[in-house]
Amino acid sequence: MSNPVANTVVIEVQSHVHPAFCTVVAEPVPGLRLDANFGQEMGDERRPPLPEAPRLPVRDDESNSNSELPEDPIREFNRRTSPARMEPASAATLVRALLHTGESTMEFAQHLFAARESDQWNIQVVMFIEIICMLHARAPEPVLALNPAAGPPIVHVFGIPFKNFCRSKIREILTTGNVESYTTTVDTHGHPIGRTPLILLQTHIDAQEAAFHRDYLPPGYPDDPHAQLCVVAVMRSLLKHDRGQLRNLLLTNIIELNRRPIGGPVPRLFDLIVLIDHNMGSRNRLRSTDSIRLAYNGTTKIRLAFLRLAIAHKVLHHDPRNPMTTWEIIDCKLQALATRPRVFQYAFAELVIQTDERLFDGIQHMLAIDPDAIRLPLDAEVEVRVIEEH
Repeated sequence: MSNPVANTVVIEVQSHVHPAFCTVVAEPVPGLRLDANFGQEMGDERRPPLPEAPRLPVRDDESNSNSELPEDPIREFNRRTSPARMEPASAATLVRALLHTGESTMEFAQHLFAARESDQWNIQVVMFIEIICMLHARAPEPVLALNPAAGPPIVHVFGIPFKNFCRSKIREILTTGNVESYTTTVDTHGHPIGRTPLILLQTHIDAQEAAFHRDYLPPGYPDDPHAQLCVVAVMRSLLKHDRGQLRNLLLTNIIELNRRPIGGPVPRLFDLIVLIDHNMGSRNRLRSTDSIRLAYNGTTKIRLAFLRLAIAHKVLHHDPRNPMTTWEIIDCKLQALATRPRVFQYAFAELVIQTDERLFDGIQHMLAIDPDAIRLPLDAEVEVRVIEEH
């Protein structure tokens, strides 16, 4: 005759052992365990008696229904209804064994789901301790040495004279400077670009005397990193504003800007240069037409014609699928041209000037100009020009 207590102990022990070592009969359906009624027909009344539930020991004060409640009924209830806790050593052994069996995540989770309610809390505690130990075993993160005596960084307020100084140089760079890129600082191969408006402006600021740095720049510039970030931030803000102003001037009478209607024909290239110089130069000393003609050489005229065609094409043929900004597209084109031979660059410049003169002669209004014709020369067209000239 089998001992029911011994059978219960064997089943409980096997619940913690890998299924390959269990002696229990295989399940007919995965996930469905055998029970005492398996195989009987429905409606069969011959069922074995259910095992009697274990009884909790009855205290003396519970035998009397008129006894008083304990002093702390909630705590007493939790104490009597809480599951029996597993020994810490056995819980740690179980979790570590499951962690190092090499099973997949799903198999490991199934083992945890199959754990008894009395073991789940112990398993959670052991897993938490294991995670803490793993974190402590990692190499400590380097801690930056902080100066406790140093206070919060001082916010420097840049005055109007410094901003006017920067704007004067920015407008000179954007109009007559032969820059290699307007916004990006590295080329398509990851190499740094030397001639950008930001680098040229910062070089100009660094070249000023110590008195200028002391009067207009944050304390500690250029050695203090916080001071450098402050100066670069204000330079970027001024550059962004002036690039937007140059863009709007290049689109004069091509599109409506700031709710101002088109007021006449698209200006010729030289008339556009005068308009740009008067609006972006110093208002206190406007230059004459002859002075402007001398200041803007042939390379500068080609660059402004190139910018007008590129910006107008981007505005008139806007592609929402292209996330690149107008200046990023211009930078990519400039970088591509820089890799071409000189004969290709000369032919490209000639076609840009010819296209600008044909479309924007100072007489035609935008309604009379074909929008598809406003574009930069294609590489195939430049190659044909190279062959014709050589």
